[in-house]
Amino acid sequence: MRNIKNTKNILILVLVIFCSFVYSDIKKLKVVATTTHIGNIINEIGKEKVEVVTIVSANMCPGHFDIEPGMIKKVLDSKILLYHGWEKWVNKIVEINPSIDLIKIDVNNNWLLPGINLQATYEICKQLCEIDSRNKYFYEQNYKNYKEEIENFVSKIEKTKYNKIKVLCADRNSEFLRWLGFEIVYVYKTSEEISLKEIKNIIKLARERKVNLIVDNLQSGFKLGRQVAKDVKAKYLVLTNFPIEDSYIKTLQHILKQIDTTVYE
Repeated sequence: MRNIKNTKNILILVLVIFCSFVYSDIKKLKVVATTTHIGNIINEIGKEKVEVVTIVSANMCPGHFDIEPGMIKKVLDSKILLYHGWEKWVNKIVEINPSIDLIKIDVNNNWLLPGINLQATYEICKQLCEIDSRNKYFYEQNYKNYKEEIENFVSKIEKTKYNKIKVLCADRNSEFLRWLGFEIVYVYKTSEEISLKEIKNIIKLARERKVNLIVDNLQSGFKLGRQVAKDVKAKYLVLTNFPIEDSYIKTLQHILKQIDTTVYE
């Protein structure tokens, strides 16, 4: 009888140890990302090992954002926050959750550019490896796969077909359009920052240079470009500056499809 009892206790102990190992394997690293640029990269590198909460949705301007009540609980449950460095409202998150660790991903320029995106991905991978060293190999392999996927996709983009297209665009989209090969005639700021006199000069310039395409930025608003395109009878397009799909590559595919549909159809 005593042996049966001991055996039972041993089985219970083994079961407890086994469950603890299983739980430790499925427990995810919880991370907060300020933008979809950071959130998408964390998902690509962390995959099932990481649970990421992205604060600002893709269709909103992160520079003019304020923390909503619904986001507070999610922020309270996390210990780590990754941010760009220009988000002034991050201080409010620290007030809500003083114990959260802030990690700045110090990569400048437009993250929509593949080269810049990969720089940011490398930095984020490095941070995840330091935070969760047990899964270092997992993160590094995902980074290598992601890098290869991006480089393969970029190698197939036919940039020469955009060389002769004259563009007038919002400043947030200029670097990406220039990288694609467009001829950038003029770059304008948001309509809130431009006077009526400047708008008239922009319209005059667009007519004189025979601009083919006007591009507004989704996150900055799109009143100015639409009006200019209407006045000069140019083609018009609104492009995002942040990932709007569930991956960076899908966002690039979406943007290229938008451009080709507008320009060539």
